[in-house]
Amino acid sequence: MTAIGPRFNANCCNIVTKDGRELAWTNVVRYLGIFIESALCFKCSLDNAKGSFYRSFNGIFGRVGRIASSEVIVQLVKSKCFPVLFYGLEACSLCKYQYNSINYVINSTFRKISNTRSQIVSKLKRQLRYVNASF
Repeated sequence: MTAIGPRFNANCCNIVTKDGRELAWTNVVRYLGIFIESALCFKCSLDNAKGSFYRSFNGIFGRVGRIASSEVIVQLVKSKCFPVLFYGLEACSLCKYQYNSINYVINSTFRKISNTRSQIVSKLKRQLRYVNASF
């Protein structure tokens, strides 16, 4: 269980079930694949989504790597990896830093696909018609 609201960081007693088991309080709860953090207001954690995205991207990129063209890799990423990253985000109200975090994940992916460390990524994203996550 986790607490959301003005007293989210107050110490509470554990709840005891009918059969004597205790339910402990935690900072993060997974509900329907979305990780909800204990905070002053409703807040979702993106750490697991980003980790799953990187895991699926590395699985694809490790298989096809430099053999396939960048257009093919981007299509694979858009169809297989982006749903992992974006799952359930429409139910969460994200802060600006969380949008920036998502954009960083996507930019680093495009940098790896294009094999560059520079900011040429924005040109590649425009060519492939990808729009940044924003408010």
